[in-house]
Formats: sequence, structure tokens, C-alpha cells
Amino acid sequence: MTPEEFKELRRQEARQTIQAMGLKMTAKPNGLIHIHGRGLDVTVRDLASLQESDFRGAW
Repeated sequence: MTPEEFKELRRQEARQTIQAMGLKMTAKPNGLIHIHGRGLDVTVRDLASLQESDFRGAW
């Protein structure tokens, strides 16, 4: 698996987690991605950089 394939897999997993938890994902004009809802408020440049621990704040 190439590094780019691994990143894409991580992005897909993050999208599934966001959807399963009922969180909202908003793309900002500057290219950042804002994930919010259920007590969570995170802004990232790439979904592949999200870790499971980033979702612990959502109840």
C-alpha cells in the first residue's frame, strides 16, 4: 500500500466515523475542514490527520 492509498483509507474511515456520530463537516474557503457537533469542535487541513482520540470529546 502506497502512502497516498493509506491516507485515502484514513480519510474514508474519518468520514464514516463523522457520519456515524452525527457530526457536521464544513469545508471553509481557506481549505480547512471544520468538524463540529455533539460537544466537538475540530478544524483540520486533511481528514487523514484525524486520530480516534480527536473524537473523544463528542458525547
